[in-house]
Amino acid sequence: RALHRNGFRWRLRVRVVPHTWRPVRVGAPLLGWVLVYVVAGQIGVWVTMKVTLSRHVYSMYTHADLLFQVAYGILGVSLLTVLMPRIARSVAAGDDVGVVSDLGRGARYSVVALIPVTVALMVFGPSLTTLIFFGRVDGSSARLIGTAVAVSAFGLVPFAMVMLQLRVFYADNNTRTPAVIALVMVVAKTALVLLASLSASDETLVLAVCAAGSFSYVCGAALGHILLRKRYGLLGFRRVQATVGRISAAAILAGGCALALVVAVQNRVPEPRLAAVISLSAGAVVGAVVLLGACKVVGVPEIRRARALLLS
Repeated sequence: RALHRNGFRWRLRVRVVPHTWRPVRVGAPLLGWVLVYVVAGQIGVWVTMKVTLSRHVYSMYTHADLLFQVAYGILGVSLLTVLMPRIARSVAAGDDVGVVSDLGRGARYSVVALIPVTVALMVFGPSLTTLIFFGRVDGSSARLIGTAVAVSAFGLVPFAMVMLQLRVFYADNNTRTPAVIALVMVVAKTALVLLASLSASDETLVLAVCAAGSFSYVCGAALGHILLRKRYGLLGFRRVQATVGRISAAAILAGGCALALVVAVQNRVPEPRLAAVISLSAGAVVGAVVLLGACKVVGVPEIRRARALLLS
């Protein structure tokens, strides 16, 4: 094809690339299961919205859910960002041993990071929301949001496990299994939400919806573990169980000390906001000191390795 510009004649050669349907044939099934995953999630969101909006507790539920997500977003997402390239390389190389090793490493670091946060949310949830939402909602509503966070905190670790498991499946170009896991989680959550909507009061419904979401994460993590074990064999989770036992013992001890301090402050300080400030500040210091001391006594190697990594 000839082009004329400024008195010069330019000749442009166009190379025609042969048409192929191979990318479409490969990508269509992957995209289809991704759409199933998305649609399933949106169905769960729609059911939850309809139930909570009909009972006028949607805003309290969303605030509690956002606080739950913040705890995961700060720690869990950072961990996945570090592990995902390693997992992808192992899957691409066909290194099943490497995949299992990285999966176990991610699980251990997740529980070490998130179990203390889980206990902290259970202990400080009402005090935290009393301070955050002071002047925006009444005191009882603020404490109800915090109680919902505390009730749903048990799902923090299972949620992190599900996100880690899905990354392994995605690295293997498997979008069907994440869609199946999502469907199971949506069915579990919507069933509990609809059951709670039949008999629970407005205040109890907020707690039930948040707890239902966390229970669905437990179901998803259990199913994901079964499917990963079917694909890769034994996952070496005995080390994860040992880490869970040690960090749980340390976190429960620290949480018990912090809870005793919170109760003492709330009984002695009548003003809610001042009591929340004192409870959070003093309880966080006491809990952190006890947690670190207990971890040193019981021995949590992941903390030592993380500390060495940061110092290096």
